Amino acid sequence: MIKHALFLLGIALMSANAAEDPTPEQLLAIAEKAVKLPERGAWRITFSRDGASAGSPAPANLAASLEATRVGRIQRDVITWPDGKTSEAWWLGKAWLADDPKADGLLFNVIRWPGRINLAGWIDRDSLKGIGSLNGKKVIVFESEAPLILFWPGYAIPDPDRAAKLKAQAFIALEEPRLLRVKLGDIVADFAWKTPPVGDLAVPPRFVKRYAAIEKALGPELKGARN
Repeated sequence: MIKHALFLLGIALMSANAAEDPTPEQLLAIAEKAVKLPERGAWRITFSRDGASAGSPAPANLAASLEATRVGRIQRDVITWPDGKTSEAWWLGKAWLADDPKADGLLFNVIRWPGRINLAGWIDRDSLKGIGSLNGKKVIVFESEAPLILFWPGYAIPDPDRAAKLKAQAFIALEEPRLLRVKLGDIVADFAWKTPPVGDLAVPPRFVKRYAAIEKALGPELKGARN
């Protein structure tokens, strides 16, 4: 009886240790689920600066927040700037288009990490640091010195010159799993997840027209970009 009890205790301790210490492969699987773009989803990103971190190339006026709504392969970002004005960005499959509130016309780029939430697109096994804590929650921590540019609020791209490297960090809730925070240099992006949208998104005509022109010019690169 005693031997049996000790055996069961040993099994319980082994199970507890396994639960407390997921393997790197398990952590990566959780993280991949967390950064995968949802079929239907909505989230808010609040931006701030961390004065203790190294500086980062960023838009001259850091946005206050970003409200993202995604259905299928179409995503709308509503960006609120420090002066209270708003602008939009649309993700149409593999294409990213954004209103520049300081100039006429639309900014354009090809999405570099399709299928992933952009600000955390860079995470991989090499950047996995383990388990930490953020605001009282257990989180999976990723950290890397990455050649990145925060091109626009909510949109990072690889540095084409690969000259400047930013300290990039990502924090993913272990239990949920949800992306909670990304830091790129001194830029802090805190994520809050909202109720998924109902219905489809209506892309404004100016974005549709611009996308059509881009698709015509860059057909092979954007092949299959929209459903």
